[in-house]
Amino acid sequence: MSMQGAAPPTTDGWASVTGAINSMRSFEQPMALAVTSPDFGTLWIDFPRSRFYIDRPLDALPLSPRTVALYSQQIDPDQELFPWVEWSPIDPLLWKISRAAFGGNPAFWLRAGDRYRLTRWPNLTQLTHSGSEIRILAALGSGQALTVAETAALADADQSDVQAVINALALAGGVEASQGSVVPPPIVEDATRRAHQVGRERRGLFGRLRSRLGVAAHG
Repeated sequence: MSMQGAAPPTTDGWASVTGAINSMRSFEQPMALAVTSPDFGTLWIDFPRSRFYIDRPLDALPLSPRTVALYSQQIDPDQELFPWVEWSPIDPLLWKISRAAFGGNPAFWLRAGDRYRLTRWPNLTQLTHSGSEIRILAALGSGQALTVAETAALADADQSDVQAVINALALAGGVEASQGSVVPPPIVEDATRRAHQVGRERRGLFGRLRSRLGVAAHG
């Protein structure tokens, strides 16, 4: 299958790739994307079937690929694309390259101050994930639309970790973004109140311990 050039070679690495993926996900026509770089050869993405192919392990992809070029092509949804290769589910790829592209900073297509609600859980059996990321997903899946800061408070996580998860979910079409009230939802207020109460209790405990240690030291 011949591919038409969608963009000239770029040095933006994964940021340019994620931007193309985010744009092409909204296309009504079934599309494929080929991503080339001298650092990994060719990466194929089949959007209608949410899968990708590359002739090396995913962990072998570089964090900052050189001279990335993008080529897109409308495909026939009834015709199998490269049936002789072993395709992989797309979520692990998006989970990896969104972090490489943005780290804990917002993806460039996201609006500051938006609230997010989980619409699709990623398949965690396919992803390397931490306990903090599980709590972040649970907070976003609470049914309330949350800001990054509110999600961090609810999940007891760093805002940069929350942003990294939201970037990956947004790239995979797993969150719904909306603009809303500046008033935090009740669940966030409750979590913040509990955190403050725990903080006061800890400070009181530490104060008593210091007092006892001080008495012991001077006794």
